Amino acid sequence: MAMLDFSGRSPFEGFSKLNIQERRAALKKIAGLSDDEIRVLEGGASSLSVETAEHMIENVVGVFSLPLGIATNFLIDERDVPIPMAVEETSIVAAASAAAKWIRRNGGVSHPGHGRLVYRQISFYTSHG
Repeated sequence: MAMLDFSGRSPFEGFSKLNIQERRAALKKIAGLSDDEIRVLEGGASSLSVETAEHMIENVVGVFSLPLGIATNFLIDERDVPIPMAVEETSIVAAASAAAKWIRRNGGVSHPGHGRLVYRQISFYTSHG
């Protein structure tokens, strides 16, 4: 992952305006991905097989494809973190990226780091004074 530079801007600035090949190239550079890891994004022979899925979750009955996008602008523990999202709704990735941009301008997100967790949750609290 790319470290935050002194300008405070996301390395993903303008990511949504790039074509798919340019986005893959940018992601490769920013996240330090290999050519093989980028090829996985193309699907095809590298796509998830039913046999692999059977070892990942219970009660597998098949697999299906969804578009895979990257939510950008997430500043977590002073690191730029691209968030992969497999969704079919048109505005989810854009909304997450926009919210992350607002959060970034207000200092980003940090966590206490108690061990390794598979998931994280962000809660927003407001006061009504």
